Amino acid sequence: MHPLYKFTIDETEKKVSLNTNEIHENWDFDGYTKKDSNEYTLNGIPLKIIYRRPNYIVLRYTDSSGKPQDLNFVTISESVADIVNAEKERRNQAYLQIWSHGPIYSSSSYGKINFSEDGSFRWSGYKLLVPSILDAGTKGTGSASVKYSLAKGLASSYDGVLTMKFDGMNHEVNFLYKLEDGALRLEDTTGSTFSGNQIKSRSVSPVIIYLKK
Repeated sequence: MHPLYKFTIDETEKKVSLNTNEIHENWDFDGYTKKDSNEYTLNGIPLKIIYRRPNYIVLRYTDSSGKPQDLNFVTISESVADIVNAEKERRNQAYLQIWSHGPIYSSSSYGKINFSEDGSFRWSGYKLLVPSILDAGTKGTGSASVKYSLAKGLASSYDGVLTMKFDGMNHEVNFLYKLEDGALRLEDTTGSTFSGNQIKSRSVSPVIIYLKK
């Protein structure tokens, strides 16, 4: 969440503003028209407010090409900076759990991974993952992090999503992971469904990698 992602109506200054990662708009506020019990159209502005709950609205924004899109907004009691810092800490602690649980994990089929406290890793003996998961020519070094979250349906079976950025590869590789007694289980997410920063579903036919300490 970026601190500038917000929607505001300033009735004193008669201004409306909408900021997201792709939209940065400001309009003069000239009131609204109520369409039904939970829908309001802002006069002269390509925005419709759909009331869902006391702390949750949907903005239906129509861009200059006439294409509408729905944007979800919630009210928050904490500062955005506190929420962002808490999420950074969650990600950092999740990775450190992987590192401290190991930091070296190995498999007779998929090689050995050595994680470092600073987020770097070295993976050797991974040739069975080429080219289905890793590109040919990929180097066995890179950086690892835990930056995605799990949907509720996955949270009971996995600890998180391990993102690995290999030197020599243009795209990141993501694995569902589970820390087990004396081991790390990784599950390839190729074909999985992601929505924003959350993984919603598993791959239909994932590669499962079981690495012992």
